[in-house]
Amino acid sequence: TQCYEPSWGRHKARTYASLGNHEYRSGSATPSFNYFGDRAGPRDLGYYSLDLGNWHVIVLNLNDLTLDESKPFAGSAQDQWLQADLAANTKTCVLALWHNPRFFSSNTVGWTSNAFVTDVWMRLYDAGVDVVLNGHQHHYERFPPMTPTGGVDEVRGIRAFNVGTGGESTEPMVAIAEHSAVRSHAFGILKLTLDATSYSPRWQASSAMPGRGPAIDPCRYRRNRLAGSAGYRLPERRGWGCQPDSRDGA
Repeated sequence: TQCYEPSWGRHKARTYASLGNHEYRSGSATPSFNYFGDRAGPRDLGYYSLDLGNWHVIVLNLNDLTLDESKPFAGSAQDQWLQADLAANTKTCVLALWHNPRFFSSNTVGWTSNAFVTDVWMRLYDAGVDVVLNGHQHHYERFPPMTPTGGVDEVRGIRAFNVGTGGESTEPMVAIAEHSAVRSHAFGILKLTLDATSYSPRWQASSAMPGRGPAIDPCRYRRNRLAGSAGYRLPERRGWGCQPDSRDGA
């Protein structure tokens, strides 16, 4: 109530919350569950999914306090839930979001990846998920379609966006992650427009004019599952004919 409410609180009714390490600062995320209610998922779990048009959106509870060497993701209750949720999905496009990213630039020399998140990425990659959204790092960053182990895969890879620029501070980056495509440590937001079979990102710095970026990728979920089906045609890639400008971050 002292942080989110005075700034973003006017958007609470249309907010779907993803819990981070700061929500557990008091030892539990109870205050966040009290504030957001069911918009933070089931109490004391914090992971859930929903459908928005032709998109299936998965919200996970992965941060420094819920995932580490002593609390691996593989085999956990959250992992079992995720596998069942992915198997039951019928939507064409899939987006997953949680707090701690797999790949990132940082303000700490040599720190550009989080191995604890690899198992999560493996589940999502195998299911053909299209987009991952993360926070935690206090900057904006976009990656090309990536594999769980850090390679670029333009066919099956997951495109990741790290957006940690709407809080109390931002941080310049001194360690630049391999394959990092676009970065900014200005305050701002990512506007991600979800169309029926593609998505359009617009990185919006607080001092820049609003707008919409080009549709950059078709969804992959159905493409992976149906590529061998009779009569199935791969969707065309759109938007890669030109490079994004500095306002896009796309």
